[in-house]
Amino acid sequence: MNTIVALMIATVIGIMILPRYYAMVENGTRQGSLAVTAGQFQDLIRAAGQYENAHTSELTAAIPVGGTTQIALSTLISEHDLPPAFTATNPDGQAWSVYIQQPTSGVLSAVIESSGGTSYIPKDEVSVAAMTGHQGGFVPYDGMLGGLTADTAYGASGTWRFNMAGLPNPGPGHLVGLVSAGAGSSDAGVTTNDYLYRTAVAGHPELNTMRTPLDMGGNSVNNANDVNATRGVFAGGNPNGGYGGVKVASAYLYGDDNNAAVRTPGAVFLQHYDGSSADLWAGQGHFGSNIGTRGYDPYVGLPTGWGGGVHSWDGYFEGGLGVGTGGNVSTYVNNQGYVSIGDRLEVQNSVRVMQNGCAFNVGNACFYGDNDNLAIRAPGAAYVQHADGSAADLGAGNVSATTVRLGTDNGNAWPGNGCSPNGALATKNDNSGLLLVCQSGVWRAPQAQISGYVPTTTNGFAGYNRTNSITGGYSCPAGTEDLGIETIWYGNYGYSTLHLCSAQ
Repeated sequence: MNTIVALMIATVIGIMILPRYYAMVENGTRQGSLAVTAGQFQDLIRAAGQYENAHTSELTAAIPVGGTTQIALSTLISEHDLPPAFTATNPDGQAWSVYIQQPTSGVLSAVIESSGGTSYIPKDEVSVAAMTGHQGGFVPYDGMLGGLTADTAYGASGTWRFNMAGLPNPGPGHLVGLVSAGAGSSDAGVTTNDYLYRTAVAGHPELNTMRTPLDMGGNSVNNANDVNATRGVFAGGNPNGGYGGVKVASAYLYGDDNNAAVRTPGAVFLQHYDGSSADLWAGQGHFGSNIGTRGYDPYVGLPTGWGGGVHSWDGYFEGGLGVGTGGNVSTYVNNQGYVSIGDRLEVQNSVRVMQNGCAFNVGNACFYGDNDNLAIRAPGAAYVQHADGSAADLGAGNVSATTVRLGTDNGNAWPGNGCSPNGALATKNDNSGLLLVCQSGVWRAPQAQISGYVPTTTNGFAGYNRTNSITGGYSCPAGTEDLGIETIWYGNYGYSTLHLCSAQ
């Protein structure tokens, strides 16, 4: 009897549990079917996007602005955007379709729809859209979720809204997906919720756009790649224990209310994108030490004892170049070629003056030169002297003079006194003005008038010839001795001899 009662109780319990079990099995099967549909939906969205990107130019040219064209699934399969065995319907018998629109010029928008078959109940179409992702959506039943309408498709979790006008509306219980391509692409007619998304939503850059200042509350922004901004405003001074407000590797950019600085353990370079040197334009420049240009070191290579300043190859100035201290100029050169030297000029080799005329002036005297002659021009006399001011010898070729003033051989000019060299002239040391001639090493008074001549050179050049003033030719007057007292060289013209005609 007890066994029969127990069996009856077990049978009743089994009958009560069995409906729940079948419901669980049925729900699991349904969820699997919905997951398969979501997978198909994702494949179609991806395929439509690939096709748009591959044929953007052709589609933009072929579809009029505001127009729509349908793309056959066989086309997507033949271009390998969909797998070869892709089926045209989902597990609920709804047929897949792909349309491409050009809502605005240059912008393409693909719409993926399911139509016909068994319509999804509200929770199932919402579930498929959610499993598909942010590009998946559905056509709601009127009044669903507090006021949705069947003339508008809605994205998963309300990410977007799309007016179905201009497209076949599959009706409530069917799926709609969106993907855009082209320059400035955006899904025309799509309305999105005003949330900030952490991931990109195709065709909806506004979902990743801030429309108000973002306050980080003193926290850091880490692991950023490029940061594109109109302006960067950074704290001045040395924030966070650094050496400036902007840090790049070990270098800092420092700024305060008055100044800015680049602080780095090495050098600061101004370069083009390829690393080559770039130009620097500035107002005033202040340097605390030396400057080297054209590849020259600011310090290495300077002369011994020179502190430097600028070490370069050439220097060119449009105005003047001056040297001095404390605002005083001791030496300068101006742009007219005028040079003023405060103390002394030392020339290692030679000085050449290109302009004829007085080249060097000392007081009222000048050293004159032209292409043929030179002269010392002075209001007084011109002297040839030793460094101590004593008279010095003058070696020359021809000498033309208005008056020749002879000395007394330092008081030694007296007949019979020794002299040197032969042919030298002096006046007798008694203020008489008597002419003496050095002959055979002895000062002698000439017996007759002294005359002389210079004949043609050995190379036949007669430009320096001088005839005898008495004979009118190249000979001595009778009663005088012809003395060749000096050989005169004229370079390439050869040489000649100065002849003195003296009493025998």
